[in-house]
Amino acid sequence: MPFKTFAEKLQLPETACLSVRAPTPLPFDLDGFHWGDDILFDETTGEMDYDSGFTKSTQLLLEKLIHQCLMEKCGYRTREVLLFGFGQGGMVALDVAARLEHGIQPSKAFEPSPQTGGSLKMGPTEHKPSNATGDTSDGFGSQEGLGGVISVGGYVPHTIPPHKNGKYRSPILLCKAKSKSAVKEYHTNRLKDLFQDVQVVEWEKAGDSMPRSREEMMPIMEFFSRRLRSMRGVPEGSVEIT
Repeated sequence: MPFKTFAEKLQLPETACLSVRAPTPLPFDLDGFHWGDDILFDETTGEMDYDSGFTKSTQLLLEKLIHQCLMEKCGYRTREVLLFGFGQGGMVALDVAARLEHGIQPSKAFEPSPQTGGSLKMGPTEHKPSNATGDTSDGFGSQEGLGGVISVGGYVPHTIPPHKNGKYRSPILLCKAKSKSAVKEYHTNRLKDLFQDVQVVEWEKAGDSMPRSREEMMPIMEFFSRRLRSMRGVPEGSVEIT
């Protein structure tokens, strides 16, 4: 998969990268998958409207991937989870970040087993599941948020509700083309209205695409360097102050 190769080339230290495929096949025997609840077409241009709702995809990512797999089985906190998405994938990543803080609760089908517990060694870092420590401060509806979201050419979905007490805390990096981008000015303005920490980078090219040069990759790598939690050289028992 292209994103698997991209993750391998990043070579991020002390970081596990998961390449996640969209759950729904495209219709009409088209090759590929999509994240939306439905497929809509713009009557003016005839092009696919990517903002077709992400209820099923967001619930799937929140419950099965983040809560059940990363948090309960592997012991990660939400602060240690970063999302990267391109186009519609970036949109669903933004939706996940908002819905997690807004308080979507995992369904009974994905509630952790009573046997879940213990710890998992991930390189030099020891992760302990929240149900083993009794700490639920970073569960769904948390005030901590995700470690960050990088959206390349993916604008904020119109269905994201406003935060109940201010703005969402997950840091956002939005990368877009300077011209012919799907991300318009009103999209970036709404993104800044919803999230408290938003960085927008415009690449000197026409049309949104994945980064293709060192110059385009630099803000992405800088974002990773700020947000990834490396324990290399950190004394045991140290506490992060935010």
